[in-house]
Amino acid sequence: MWRRLRILMVCLVVMLVATPSANAGKIKDRIIEKIRFERFTKTSHLSTSGMNLWAEIDNGSCHRVTIHEAEIDITIKGRTVATITLRDKVVLPRRSTTEVLLPLRFTSRSSFAFTRLLWKIVDGLGDDIYITYRAKAGIPLFKTTIYEFDIPVTEILTNFAISKLRLRELLDML
Repeated sequence: MWRRLRILMVCLVVMLVATPSANAGKIKDRIIEKIRFERFTKTSHLSTSGMNLWAEIDNGSCHRVTIHEAEIDITIKGRTVATITLRDKVVLPRRSTTEVLLPLRFTSRSSFAFTRLLWKIVDGLGDDIYITYRAKAGIPLFKTTIYEFDIPVTEILTNFAISKLRLRELLDML
């Protein structure tokens, strides 16, 4: 569940990279390089149908980044086991490290699916977990829809330097 949240943040960053024009792509590349996930800070309204999660995000770019909508599907062996959806837009203020609210909605066959997935990842057994995401995000001049299919969770964690310690901290908050 927490990985999905982190994946959501990754999706937001990825959305900024995908732009039709070459100049826009260069701008987005520079913006993405300057956005970093720092840590999860707190949770509230946790239930089987969703939660409010606060994360500290460093947006070192000179642009305000807005994520209008996002959806993440988590699959194991080709079967979707859970979906995380952003309930409302998320705004990352420019040139700041800010605590940002991520209002999330969960959909799964089991109420324990997210916690079970998170523990599996923390225990190093997440090699068979894949993420598919779709998101609409952008800066004031450029907005785009991005998507990618079947990305290994381990690759996302490695690329964004998200440690198992951070995931354990998230489990402790739950």
